Amino acid sequence: MWVAPEDFSDGTGLGSGNISKYIEHKFEIFCFILYGTGESHRILAEYLYENGGHIHAVSGDKCLIILFENPKNWGKFWEKRWKDLLGSDYNQIKEEWDNIDISYRDVSYDIAEKWGIRRRELPCMVFVQNFESEDSAIFQFLKTENNYEKVFDEIFDCVNKVLNMDISEDEYIEELNKKFNQIERWHFTKSKCHSIKGGVSKVASFIGTVPIVKILIG
Repeated sequence: MWVAPEDFSDGTGLGSGNISKYIEHKFEIFCFILYGTGESHRILAEYLYENGGHIHAVSGDKCLIILFENPKNWGKFWEKRWKDLLGSDYNQIKEEWDNIDISYRDVSYDIAEKWGIRRRELPCMVFVQNFESEDSAIFQFLKTENNYEKVFDEIFDCVNKVLNMDISEDEYIEELNKKFNQIERWHFTKSKCHSIKGGVSKVASFIGTVPIVKILIG
């Protein structure tokens, strides 16, 4: 698992900043997990807070997952990986991560509004091919879901199948949406294709100085 901060303080939006200093990796698809501090999001939030390691195990090496979460419970293996990657910068960056609290989860509502996603559709996962693309696939969780291990297993089974298909990258999102709609329906309310006007990076810079924690699966 790879987890890196990015603070957007230079105003250039997603896909720039600290990440490029440390990671040389080509991801083929990106996933934002949007959820807040409300009671209906609590089970998902608790799962992500405690189980980053499981998502690493099932998501493969071609998908970058982005969420607002403190990674302190994700284990020694994660910590060793980042000490190796960051070297002398590790302690300073670790202090930034330690200051991330649960209130940052609610930035997801602002992101959803900017991207034209209705708040009632949260919690959800938003998949995009790249930060300039306007096409996305949205997987909306059931608010009553309580078996997220199985859900993430099935979601990333779909993702990895699509990324290994003999199709062009431009077809990933449409094909991913088809795969999602073959998942047993009691895990989610719907999956749909959605247009993010202007692309992810053009509407994300409003986040300003909010720290972001990224799970880089690679």
